Amino acid sequence: MKKIMKFLLILLSGCFLFTSVSCINIGNENDTNNDPNNSPPIKNQLDYELNEEQTGWIIKGIGTCNDSDLIIPETHEDIKVVGIDEGAFQAVGMLTSVHISKNIKSIGEDAFLNCNRLAKITVDEENSWFSAQNDILYNKEKTKLVAAPKMVEGEIIIPGTLGVVENYSYGFLANISSFTLGEGITKIEDQAFSYSTSISYVVFPKSLTNIGANIFTMCQALDAIYYKGTKADWNKVKKDSSLVIPVYYYSENEPSEGGNYWREVNKKPMMW
Repeated sequence: MKKIMKFLLILLSGCFLFTSVSCINIGNENDTNNDPNNSPPIKNQLDYELNEEQTGWIIKGIGTCNDSDLIIPETHEDIKVVGIDEGAFQAVGMLTSVHISKNIKSIGEDAFLNCNRLAKITVDEENSWFSAQNDILYNKEKTKLVAAPKMVEGEIIIPGTLGVVENYSYGFLANISSFTLGEGITKIEDQAFSYSTSISYVVFPKSLTNIGANIFTMCQALDAIYYKGTKADWNKVKKDSSLVIPVYYYSENEPSEGGNYWREVNKKPMMW
């Protein structure tokens, strides 16, 4: 009985070890010892290519991997996995989450474009090149947006270190309820939030100086902009005539005169 229990524990441990690693190579196509029919063993791995220096793997595509919750391996065949190629996972419909391992130091443009079920991107804390906030992928310093998953949810805080919110960068995110732009953002480019159809409000920083055209195209649920400056400050902001959403101006104390004013209650905007 003890021998049976020990065998079951070893078997279960092996199962847990296997499921904790995502899309590794199962077997070797040249090894047929375990296959009585000498057919290649089943593989479940990403598509890799060595970089120019032959020192690390670049992920070229999804390969034969079928994981919906994808964990990028730290190594492949005892060599570090250091990059994700341009468009590597473009339009891979099964992906719901991706975890970026600590060795990834380059991610190509549009690596996760049109991944229509992708809701979350996380990053290993030891990664020196990338970071995540609200399940959205940035470079380490959060000065550049790398990828915003199409199905990301909730109240999104955009880091002020970004400086500029670029064209369409937070567009087509149908499950976002609000955006709060951090102090330090100075410019919002054309169509920046277009087709993010569920946002009900946005918070703009006092640092904002320039707002592009049609930034809220098809944002039908949006009914308020909460601006962290005064009405005089807002009037100095260069903006397109397409911006017709009601604007509320920040005031810590209840204003004596009428008008559109707001304050913060439990980290959320509240109208006076």
